[in-house]
Amino acid sequence: MKPTNDPQNPEAHSNSQTTEQSEKLLWERYKLKKLLGQGGAGFVYRAHDNLLKRDVAIKFINSNKSRSKTDTRQVTLSEEAFIKEARVLAQLNHPSIIPIYDLNVPLNESKGTLLAEDETRPLSFTMEEIQGSTFDHMIVKFHRSSRHESFELFREILNVVISVAKAVGWAHHKGIIHRDLKPNNIVVGRFGEVKVIDWGLGKLSESKDL
Repeated sequence: MKPTNDPQNPEAHSNSQTTEQSEKLLWERYKLKKLLGQGGAGFVYRAHDNLLKRDVAIKFINSNKSRSKTDTRQVTLSEEAFIKEARVLAQLNHPSIIPIYDLNVPLNESKGTLLAEDETRPLSFTMEEIQGSTFDHMIVKFHRSSRHESFELFREILNVVISVAKAVGWAHHKGIIHRDLKPNNIVVGRFGEVKVIDWGLGKLSESKDL
């Protein structure tokens, strides 16, 4: 539920305006097109950015929590993890890690609360959409290939492994450990680009604070 405009409560009025404005900008800017995938923590849609005229991916949190009738509510553990994933991605500027464009969250940072929001508009972040297939598909294809085909596929697999090693090495340099690295969390694009995805379980070193 959206916060009620209370003329006797300036903070509630400000929170209401902030929420409505941020939602208006988000949902006028992006048009959802296709569900790309979903898991326990969230789901990802292809969307069109009407402002920059390009397709992007938007990850939404899975949230069954009922909305508070007050202007703010405490951030849940799942929401905190979701926000942390976005912030982890924001630290990792690397060719083999999908860049994040924006975090769409009406967050009151100083109080650790979320502004009340419409149930149909959960937390989300916007990132690059890469069109391709996960690394496990390439591995399966290799095992099913002929002897002639397998040589070239093996070279492609080695190139993917090298790219992933460089990306993970960069993340470690930045004090971040993926903790869920597996073939289906690696995407190989149509033109050979490699991206390590799903940093939701990423662990920060003790010196990092996001």
